[in-house]
Amino acid sequence: MGRIKASARGLEKVDRARNKKGWNKDSPIWADEAKTSPSTLKRFWSKNRIEQEAFVGICHAVGEKWEEIMDDSEGVGSSQKVKWMLEVKATLSEIDEEMMQGIVTIIKELSGDVSVNIEKVESGSVVIVLSSYLEGFERIEYLFSSGQLTEVMGFPILGVRVAPVNLSKWLQNDLVDAMAAGWQTIAELFAPPTFAFRADAAKQAKLIELEGERAVILAVETKEKVEGEIDIRLVVYATDATGDRTELPSNLKLTLLSAEEEILEEVEAGTGNDYIEQELSGMPGEKFQLKISLDDTIVREYFEI
Repeated sequence: MGRIKASARGLEKVDRARNKKGWNKDSPIWADEAKTSPSTLKRFWSKNRIEQEAFVGICHAVGEKWEEIMDDSEGVGSSQKVKWMLEVKATLSEIDEEMMQGIVTIIKELSGDVSVNIEKVESGSVVIVLSSYLEGFERIEYLFSSGQLTEVMGFPILGVRVAPVNLSKWLQNDLVDAMAAGWQTIAELFAPPTFAFRADAAKQAKLIELEGERAVILAVETKEKVEGEIDIRLVVYATDATGDRTELPSNLKLTLLSAEEEILEEVEAGTGNDYIEQELSGMPGEKFQLKISLDDTIVREYFEI
């Protein structure tokens, strides 16, 4: 299936229908009825494209025909797939091939996404790297975070998270996983004309959607040092439709965390700033997180050097 979005008139119809049920726009009850997640509901209301199966579920849950809600002026867009990680409390010796396939079957049923596929399996606490449509991942993430999904095939679930983006691959011009995760060239997201990115560095950018239809751009620049260490620069900024930078919300925060959730650095936009940034260096294989927060909205990006 492709990705579709709601029209303005369609949203009005859905708004009346959900009011009759007494549901909020991101109501967990609605998400459960639609077999999706509150995050997907928020993107639906922001007129962003979502997976067609999730769109249909959202409309049917309030008694509306999805064909009358969708914006058909732009056709059906391509589906975004993501890689994500399911960590279970088990060892590889405890999970045989039949159990692994059973886990995938359960995840397909719970996520409503039949495209779920195993990419690889890592040892330790068993980490299963899966690929699926974004809405399927968000459904599993929501069920885990809300306490509705605590185990699979009898094994306790320790975590559900997006797989980290491998920055070392960028230096090799291997951008397949980055593109699948929504990363683009900076020029495609209106590179600010006065922004000093190094010409000899690998760089990509990603649109980060926040509350109230607000969005910012996260740009990441990587450059390898002679001794193998990699310099990384993370910049958050916003632009208007012409590509000119605009002022960031004063309370926008950028937090750099270790893989163990330890806060390494934090910066707040403040008044009158049109960008904020963080810099770090590390060796290949090291992992870290970046948290972008605004009011009650928190977006996390995971990276592996």
